[in-house]
Amino acid sequence: MIFTMELMDEMLTEVRVPEYKVIDFMCNVTFLKNKYSTILTSDWDGNVERGYALPPLTTTRNNKKIMFTRDEKTGGSWFAASEEGHVAVMIHQESDLTRKENKLKSSSLLLLDIVCSDFPISFFTEYDLRYFEPFSLILYAGDKLYDMTWDNGEKTILDLEISEEHIWSSMPAYYRHYSTGKKEEFKNFLVKKPKPYASAIRTFHKELCQAPSVTQAVVMHNSVMFYHTDVLEDKFYISSLPLKNRPFLLND
Repeated sequence: MIFTMELMDEMLTEVRVPEYKVIDFMCNVTFLKNKYSTILTSDWDGNVERGYALPPLTTTRNNKKIMFTRDEKTGGSWFAASEEGHVAVMIHQESDLTRKENKLKSSSLLLLDIVCSDFPISFFTEYDLRYFEPFSLILYAGDKLYDMTWDNGEKTILDLEISEEHIWSSMPAYYRHYSTGKKEEFKNFLVKKPKPYASAIRTFHKELCQAPSVTQAVVMHNSVMFYHTDVLEDKFYISSLPLKNRPFLLND
């Protein structure tokens, strides 16, 4: 298939989307800080019916530069960063009470609005989410980490400790054991590689999580580095987004 997509003042043409079969993997997100950077990493769940993961794009939204991997089905994203250093990752969750026929809006578009908001926590708190399916949104902003959840009419915001490592997983109801297993694998990985570099974390997602694609944001003092691995196509992309009003400094 060939898709031509217009995004703001940019044009991405003739993007070839492979005709893959649906792969029943889940999504995993990890967070940790090392000496030099803050690292958030996500693997795409591989359900190609809901859209193929396109390489990172940079554009302007709400007068802010943002960088994100685009979901070709919705035009939104599950992983985005802004020039202010905000990083947001969407995790779709299944709820036994969800009535999908009543859910009309895509949370992938909501993620872009949140990541480029001046006050992302307030945006989430005040936004009407009644037509969205359940999700968890992991947000790193202002050197703080939040887990913002929407589930059947209830919003929850958890303020997490950034000095600790975290992992989240999405799964169908019949795979509840999966999340516990991945936490153990991540814990064992960190025992072998305490405070690992970004490349080692990408390998964790690619190999242990069996991910068809892996996206990673590495937040440093001056910029956000975006890494995207398309495992199915055996392609690797690197992008950089300079952070606004940050002087250039060399790490020790």
